[in-house]
Amino acid sequence: MAKRRFAKNDRGPTPQELARLWEVAVEGGPDAEEADLLLDAALRSLLDTDRLDRDLLTAILDHLPIDEHHPFLQDCEELAASDHGRFSGASGEDALLQLFLIPVHGEISEVEAAVRDPELLDGIARSLRLTGYAVTESNVLVRPDLFPVQTLALLGPAGIRDLLIDGGSVLARGPGTGVTGRLLGEIRALVGDREGAGPEELLYAVRFLVGVRASVDRGDLADGLMPDPEEPEEAYLDRVERWRDRTEALLERFGAVTIEPPTPWGEARVELLTCALRQLADLALGAEGYDPARTPYPELRSRIELLPDGLQVELVRDGRVLTGTVMGLELIGPALEGLLDAIAEEYPVLETEIAPARVLVH
Repeated sequence: MAKRRFAKNDRGPTPQELARLWEVAVEGGPDAEEADLLLDAALRSLLDTDRLDRDLLTAILDHLPIDEHHPFLQDCEELAASDHGRFSGASGEDALLQLFLIPVHGEISEVEAAVRDPELLDGIARSLRLTGYAVTESNVLVRPDLFPVQTLALLGPAGIRDLLIDGGSVLARGPGTGVTGRLLGEIRALVGDREGAGPEELLYAVRFLVGVRASVDRGDLADGLMPDPEEPEEAYLDRVERWRDRTEALLERFGAVTIEPPTPWGEARVELLTCALRQLADLALGAEGYDPARTPYPELRSRIELLPDGLQVELVRDGRVLTGTVMGLELIGPALEGLLDAIAEEYPVLETEIAPARVLVH
């Protein structure tokens, strides 16, 4: 690709130019690396100046084929969830900021009581370092706020970046930006009376904690939040086991509450929605008298259909439907392909009906 300037205007590259950079980058030709660097720099600049909004994203997608919409928006979300150089570490060096989440489930009243305990939050933050999810030099913040899964319907790249900077400001001993409180207000208005409506609304009872970690990148940052692609599976399983041991000890006085391992924001949607599906299956099995202490977990399979407004998933046991749900496209966002893979891995697919789907930009 011949080196050239973007269209000369104060607004930066046009949607068509950004779409073309993406296409060149994913084609993998001789100009792919340069295009990827230019696109990364342009998108970060737009994020930093609050210009990567719904209108601009929609305009970019208008210039991309539909099967590129999800990968492009997933890339935007992952870019939004990290930042380098805005804040400094204790040594004065530029810090790498990274947004992550921690799924929490159990009886809602018990979950809320647990998260109100500052000692538990401090213990969770320490556990990230002690179990290998964050290198020991990391500075970690876990916000004392429980977010329901509907939060995903409000968070596009701009909202994700706002959460990251709010947490980074607190880590830097600043006042924060107040965006977390505003987001929770929007969530309360969105959820309305749906909470606690019953088992069929279990998807809407999923909660997660938001965290930010700051680390000085000296080239050795591989850990659970930024894993080495060649990490052996045994190392991953050992880290998960250490996390479960630590968090079970922290939760002894809080009843039936489970804190899942932390996950980078790029995997957030898949992790939360598969966690919700798992809870839905456990609830349905429990209603049939299944006791995990006495019986091996039964094999469940899935039927999947992409509807105009969501992904319908039915879980099948012994040839009959055990339970099912529809996950809204606004919750799935750009993570449809990853979610389909995760469901298929956990619940082998009997039937599927999937066509290329548009992504809801938010």
